[in-house]
Amino acid sequence: MSTKKYNTIFEMMALSSLLVILDIIIASVSAVIVIQSIFPIVSNLLLVEFSLLLIIGACMMSRQPMTEEKEKTETGERSQAFMMYLLGRKLLGASVFAFLFSLLFAFIP
Repeated sequence: MSTKKYNTIFEMMALSSLLVILDIIIASVSAVIVIQSIFPIVSNLLLVEFSLLLIIGACMMSRQPMTEEKEKTETGERSQAFMMYLLGRKLLGASVFAFLFSLLFAFIP
């Protein structure tokens, strides 16, 4: 496997890790107000973000060009539709990691 494929996976993991950090901050603020464990709050927030990432990623992947000629512009650069497809693919991958993180936080007592 090439290094480029690993970089894509690491970008997906980094995006979902940033979402987890944001959710932990939100949950810790709400845990101060209401005395409660932060793990169920983080898990619930991640499930909402999982569904949003799935919807947005699928909508962006629907922009994939059907022919190879439409993947690049006349100047040889990637077209806007192809760039949206690549971003949608990363968002779908990040949604998988967000779901796995939500399962992790759901099973912590």
